[in-house]
Amino acid sequence: VGAIVAVGCETEPVSKNDEFLSFAEAALEAVESEGPDAVSALEDRRLELIAKIGENVEIAGAARMEAGEGELLAEYVHPPANKIGVLVRAKGSDAAAARRLAMHISFAAPRYRSVNEVPEDELASERSIYEHQPDVQSKPEEVRAKIVEGRLRKEFLSNVALSEQSWIHEPSQTVAKALEEAGLEVLEFVRYALAE
Repeated sequence: VGAIVAVGCETEPVSKNDEFLSFAEAALEAVESEGPDAVSALEDRRLELIAKIGENVEIAGAARMEAGEGELLAEYVHPPANKIGVLVRAKGSDAAAARRLAMHISFAAPRYRSVNEVPEDELASERSIYEHQPDVQSKPEEVRAKIVEGRLRKEFLSNVALSEQSWIHEPSQTVAKALEEAGLEVLEFVRYALAE
């Protein structure tokens, strides 16, 4: 079982305050044992903490994952500020590769596992933007669709779809290729970033 909770405050000194850290730890323990909805039970404690320290504290997100047989969990929290955190559940057995995957996700911020998960309305919206660009409009009608699809893949999908991204540990290959070589299949991931 793995859990991740994004607890934010307004200043760095508060982020190192023992009472803030205690609240964050309680939130993490609650999510680990009961799931993401458990943070709602901490609302009174959160409000008391705000009143005591004089600064807003918020729970920006929470997730819990459980690895089944043949699966593993990996996490990564980007140091030193600990403002970006990732939790990944994957099929496979290479824990080191799964950790590198979590690091990649923290850096590259994908929104979907693959192109197939990108909603059609989002694709249509991006496609429309490319279709109406002056340099595309100036091309012959018969090549416009190919240009649009090429840009859609290169400029949009390679940013939002994890499988299409350049692997940060070896930029000459895609994440899909790196995962294939490591024998990993991403089942789910969550990425939280405070102050982004």
